Amino acid sequence: MFADDTNLFVSGQSIGEVTAIANTCISKLNTWFLANKLSLNLDKTCFSAYKVLVTIYYAFVHSHLLYDIEIYGNTHHSYLNKLMVLNNKLLRILQNAPRNIPVVDLYKTF
Repeated sequence: MFADDTNLFVSGQSIGEVTAIANTCISKLNTWFLANKLSLNLDKTCFSAYKVLVTIYYAFVHSHLLYDIEIYGNTHHSYLNKLMVLNNKLLRILQNAPRNIPVVDLYKTF
């Protein structure tokens, strides 16, 4: 008998931490399945990584930046600079990046 439609949700501070926690949980689940005469089919086992902060950024910030890009393109540089500084601060917060990381790297990872 197989344990179909089993879901496991794991969160952590880094992908390494999430991977370690997920592996431990899968091992414990497999032990429980075996004790209850169920099977875990590893060929059908998969995972999905959801980055909630990235989704929030693209939904609430990036979409507005793209929508209003024609307005920003015709504005004075000082207004555009304020917007860029604010966006850079937000990217640092979302990535938990220190202030000495180059701005270019903030945009590469997001």
